[in-house]
Amino acid sequence: MKIEQLKSQFTTKFEELLPPVNEALKQLFGRKFIVKMEISEETDAISLISGDQYPRVHIQFLTTGNGEYKHIISLPIELARNLYAWMIGAEPEESFSEEQMKGLQEGANQIFGQLQASLDSESTHFNVEEMKIVLIESEKDAVSTFQSQEGLYVIYSVTVKKESFQVQHYLWYTASENELSDEGNQEIVSTVENEDREDNLVDVHPAEIQSFTDSHNVKGNGGPRNMNLLMDVELESIAELGRKRMQIRDILKLGKGSIIELDKAAGENLEIFISGRKFAEGEVVVIDDHFGIRITQLIGPKERIKSLQ
Repeated sequence: MKIEQLKSQFTTKFEELLPPVNEALKQLFGRKFIVKMEISEETDAISLISGDQYPRVHIQFLTTGNGEYKHIISLPIELARNLYAWMIGAEPEESFSEEQMKGLQEGANQIFGQLQASLDSESTHFNVEEMKIVLIESEKDAVSTFQSQEGLYVIYSVTVKKESFQVQHYLWYTASENELSDEGNQEIVSTVENEDREDNLVDVHPAEIQSFTDSHNVKGNGGPRNMNLLMDVELESIAELGRKRMQIRDILKLGKGSIIELDKAAGENLEIFISGRKFAEGEVVVIDDHFGIRITQLIGPKERIKSLQ
């Protein structure tokens, strides 16, 4: 794909995605972000990174849908520390720890999840894959993560209240949708051909495999197809009154009428877990002849991060 074509496509996508991205940032960090975008005329990433100050935090991921693209979003370390602090409602730390890395990973997952859920048209549909956040200590470490081919270099001016930061976004086109489909077909054909050489029992022809992104596979509601696949997945929900660790000798003494003192104070909210992770807190209610839980508080990012440790 030519650079000019990539620039045109990226500019269009940026204008479409900026509103939901800003909304996701506001919800997660509790601050309004003002983002301005400028595309550099330079296309050689290796020469560009020599001017960056290190350490930096890189968000690396692939997007697939209408083609495959590799992305590296490069954050100055000061912004990375601030993002984590804003997310948990604390003051920025001087160092950048593994806990902060996990926190930013959780935040990035949430932002991309909300972004994909908000897209409801074929033109803006995409999937995010292989996302990871890494700390880059030096220019030498950065070089190994970059592609050598020509790509797009984008500069974001990010203003949060009175603080301003510059974020770099490196983008490479790696394959079209048709190329990805053909590559998958060729891999299947090669496997069958190898088996054919061993026994000469079959006549091998390329299989016609329908792309998962064909428009007629989309349901009539026009929603994001990747999210629709998950809507009927069942998750285990547990409402926990409290916990108590006991020695085996004490457990053997239990009998009818025994009382186990839990770690929860009387009147304290119950905890609600979804698939083993704390999701919310609530209070017990009675609905007809059944118990229920009224959610009183959804947990914040800080608690979600602690659950990952």
